[in-house]
Amino acid sequence: MSSLVGFIREFKRLGLPEDSALADLFERIMQSLLDAEGPPAEPIAGISTAVQTAIARTPKGRPMFLCHTWETGSWTCLLLDLPPVVMGRPVFLPNPAGRGLPRVVTDYRSQKFQRRIGAACHALGLPPPPEPCRVCSRLSPTRVFLAWAPIEVAPPALVGDLDNYAKNVLDALQRARIVVNDRTIAAIAFSRADLPAPAQTLDQHLLADLLKVRAEHPKLNRRALAKKAGLSQRTVKRLLKVAEEEAARPKASADEQAPASPSEPVQSAAVTPIASAGDNPANRVLVGVHARRSAAPS
Repeated sequence: MSSLVGFIREFKRLGLPEDSALADLFERIMQSLLDAEGPPAEPIAGISTAVQTAIARTPKGRPMFLCHTWETGSWTCLLLDLPPVVMGRPVFLPNPAGRGLPRVVTDYRSQKFQRRIGAACHALGLPPPPEPCRVCSRLSPTRVFLAWAPIEVAPPALVGDLDNYAKNVLDALQRARIVVNDRTIAAIAFSRADLPAPAQTLDQHLLADLLKVRAEHPKLNRRALAKKAGLSQRTVKRLLKVAEEEAARPKASADEQAPASPSEPVQSAAVTPIASAGDNPANRVLVGVHARRSAAPS
């Protein structure tokens, strides 16, 4: 964040007119940095707007702490003079009806902290965050910083809360002893995003390894071949069947390999990612089988 603030201050010293091409380029670079790193935890002179401070109060009107808000780019920022509270373990209470599963409630300290954040938003008159949005947060022993900004492109659907996925990943790293303790992690970044498709499927990878082992040891039977490749006999049987079907399939003629005319049906898009995975025997085998199944009448 100090690098971003320094970059903005150095640019402001140039004194370029606001309608110049360099000023427009600066705005784009600054917005890209804000989207990548999140906004600074303080207003930026000449950039941030709508700066205000209010007192968060209890429902009875008693003052609790100061809260501050401003806007930096597309980000709405909220700074609380309040120490953060770690989410406690859920509390199990008996069912009022005396039967059935117990009720699961949030611990008291977490509930109190959440109510105080809500009180700060009400004191400052902040509208609810847009949907979908991105959230940035920074914590110190005495203060809490929050910021949110809208996302133009809707993220892919993912069942469940994002913070639960994050906790599961961090706990997995600790359980696998990749990290000694997840308390040592100083920053995390999780998001719903479209990831690139795999260049090779698991079956393609296994078939390539299996064909390599069979080429090195052609006299092995299926059981020995499975043991050598580290696979089950059922998997080896299935992969070899795919390889045999491809070997028995006649090669396409030159007319069939010619590009299809506009009146001819186009090959299914599902075959394209597999065919672009690379030129190896496993890819050619699975592409051929997939194309035949796609062309079969329903």
